[in-house]
Amino acid sequence: MIRTPITAVLAAVLLDLATLPAPALAYLPEEVNAIVSNRPESLPPSCPGIVLASQRLIRLSAGGGAMKEDHLFEVVGAGRPAGPLRIRWTYRPGIEEIKTIDARVYRLSGEISPIPADSIRTEPCFAAGPKGYPGISDFVVAIPDPVPGDLVEIHTSGMEAPMMEPQYYAGEEHFAEADSVVEAELSIRFPTVLPLLTWRLGDIPEPDPITHGTTFEAHWLLGHLSPAGTVHRALVSHVVANAPDSLGPSGVLFGYRNTWSGAVFARAYLWKRALRESPPELVTAAHEILGTTQDPGGRADSAIAWVNRRLERVDIPTARLWYAPARLQAVLDRGAAIPRDRAAVLVWLLQRVGVGADAAMVRSHGRFIADLAFPQQLDAWVVRARLANGAERWIDMRPPDVAARDSLQAGQAVLWTARGEDDPLVPFPGVAR
Repeated sequence: MIRTPITAVLAAVLLDLATLPAPALAYLPEEVNAIVSNRPESLPPSCPGIVLASQRLIRLSAGGGAMKEDHLFEVVGAGRPAGPLRIRWTYRPGIEEIKTIDARVYRLSGEISPIPADSIRTEPCFAAGPKGYPGISDFVVAIPDPVPGDLVEIHTSGMEAPMMEPQYYAGEEHFAEADSVVEAELSIRFPTVLPLLTWRLGDIPEPDPITHGTTFEAHWLLGHLSPAGTVHRALVSHVVANAPDSLGPSGVLFGYRNTWSGAVFARAYLWKRALRESPPELVTAAHEILGTTQDPGGRADSAIAWVNRRLERVDIPTARLWYAPARLQAVLDRGAAIPRDRAAVLVWLLQRVGVGADAAMVRSHGRFIADLAFPQQLDAWVVRARLANGAERWIDMRPPDVAARDSLQAGQAVLWTARGEDDPLVPFPGVAR
């Protein structure tokens, strides 16, 4: 299969999306006036801020790409730390692009201050620490001198290149994650030739269906309970409160095809590409392990020990990183890795020392819905090592302190490195501590 450079793919996405009917984007001027005039006069002293209004539009193309538009109004609270206010979008440069359409601050005095262009920039992923992490960055809008009561407006647009077969597209959107939200609106627009499947997270209503010629739109308009008070159709909370079957903060999972084979196939190319690399340091480590023992179990122990010594641990939400690994050389250069990439390095080493291995994910707690082929319900990375005489060993890739206090429940695992027509859904015996 011929692969096109990502920059060319992004250009093709723009052409593809340009053929779709132009939707109404962002809040209308009269809506903006209503939002600004109805901001709360005060917030509780400990409140860092609230999202007064949030509107997100996602347009999916038949080619598998997506265009996204965000329009955000956030009130600054007195409980936030001193210094500039930084609003971040984590994204994957080269695969996704983000730009600012409008950025301004509405002061309590009535003054409207544009956010300076030099306050809008790309930074290393904050969640990964000062060194950042391979393949992801933060798009940051920094408000240099916010004061409690300021209302910040940020309007961005972006695009995502098709990195998988379009019929296997899957995404995830939340109405809120960390901030209190007064009003949240989400629209997902897609071609009718590829019917969209959605799964609602939390206590949210069915979407309002809207048809635009050859495209269909699933639309939600929600209000939340917040420090500012109750609004129409309010939800009890933007986070599902420790529900054992919860898949995350209230929102929507969506995609075109609901099969695990499709979910794995959509990312198979990137897994194969990563595992075809031959970083010199890994080649040397494999030769050293091969020279120390002929026992598959001993080689597996040595490979695990090497990964633990060589790579520090980084914790970044998996959903922000997608489900295919970063380049192995980039991970080694960074010297630290998230569980997904630690699993990839370990699989590479095990395979090179004669131990069959697969990278997999499982659900650590609660009910796993096997018929719901959305990777977002999986939250723990494991590696399956196939030893002599058909024996298997499962390695928990979570941090030791987490693994030590928290066993992984038995159930089913999804193999991201499944081959050919193999079923990627396999029994998982659990990992007890």
